[in-house]
Amino acid sequence: MTIRPSLLGAGVLLSLVGGCGSSAPPTPVAKQSAPFELLTIMATPSGDERWLDGRVEGVDQATIAVQTSGEVAAVSKEIGDRVSAGDIVLRLRGTQQRSGLQQAEAALRAAEAREVEVQARFARMSNLFERKAIAKATFDDALAQREAALAQTLAARAAVTAARETVSYTTAAAPLAGVVTDRYVRVGSVVTPGTPLFAVSATDRLRVVTDVPEQFAAAVRARGEVLIQHGTERLAGRNVLVQPRTGEGTGAVGLRVDLPANVKDLQPGMIVKLAVVTGVAERLTVPLSSVATRGEVTGVYVFNPANGRVSFRQLRLGRVIASDTEVLAGLSSGEQIAADPVVAMRYLAKVRSAQ
Repeated sequence: MTIRPSLLGAGVLLSLVGGCGSSAPPTPVAKQSAPFELLTIMATPSGDERWLDGRVEGVDQATIAVQTSGEVAAVSKEIGDRVSAGDIVLRLRGTQQRSGLQQAEAALRAAEAREVEVQARFARMSNLFERKAIAKATFDDALAQREAALAQTLAARAAVTAARETVSYTTAAAPLAGVVTDRYVRVGSVVTPGTPLFAVSATDRLRVVTDVPEQFAAAVRARGEVLIQHGTERLAGRNVLVQPRTGEGTGAVGLRVDLPANVKDLQPGMIVKLAVVTGVAERLTVPLSSVATRGEVTGVYVFNPANGRVSFRQLRLGRVIASDTEVLAGLSSGEQIAADPVVAMRYLAKVRSAQ
């Protein structure tokens, strides 16, 4: 048998063409592993929050007003000072008040002396009247004088009591234990009854007051969730009250929320941040320990498991929540970052020096 070269060449050609046309499935690329500890960052559902500034105040508070006229002579407590119930905060000169007391006491002594005299006369007239030695008109006159003297003595005693109270009004004391939050007068100020002197707020029970935009008022009233930022802690507010008042021209309503008992390092007058929860949102956070700062840039070391590369990525961070910080931009849910940025930085430096 003779083999035709042309046909053989054609068969070989067809075989080669057929071999070139067949496609084998691509070999999957194995995921790379990092030589350091990784954290997989996942978004978690949490409250959709609106942040506001609030002022701390005592649940129990009082404003002290003057009850007499006079000039402020001394101020013994300033704003921020702690006081106990009964501590003297302010004194008036009280010259007129003490003079009035002296006059009232002198009038009382005169009335008491007059009463003694009239009582003695009445006793004599009564004895004589019983013996029918005097007329009834004379006896009635003695009786009337005695009643008048008794009334005059009672009035004089009441005047002394009032004068002593007036003198006591020249000193203003704290009505409760707490901290002085306001002082409205200073030494030399002339005051009249009703003039406010100072304000005291108790520190054992505290609350935060602020205004919340009216558009969120319904959600806050329905959910009743308010968080107070205290250092790195987030405190859950209690007894949330959306007050039925609207700020003039601001489109805001009042918000009042009680703080938990025994909160340290907070006192009336301080400004704190608080978040009102208006719904639910996905939130991405990373541990503070994984965040690195390079110059003025803050970010994390991101590991790509597809190619094993490590890169530093800048982040825009939000508020700190306990040991974590919120990520506003720069990172997606499911990405992996270095748990220790120092270790990742050293690894990246070795890789670059080996290239």
